[in-house]
Amino acid sequence: MNEQSASHLRAQAAWCLKLVNSISDKRTRDILQQSAEEFENEARRHDLSEAKGNGVVGPRNE
Repeated sequence: MNEQSASHLRAQAAWCLKLVNSISDKRTRDILQQSAEEFENEARRHDLSEAKGNGVVGPRNE
């Protein structure tokens, strides 16, 4: 699978949020807000997947 890095996904989320603050149309703002949340969620999933691949299973690697 071709996965984007978590940092790239977070940059996309930040870009969406920046646009939210510059647009007055509510529908567009809602779509951008939702997109930002989806990028952030995907970044978290990427982090979890990468952590599992490195043998990290939780807050403490026991």
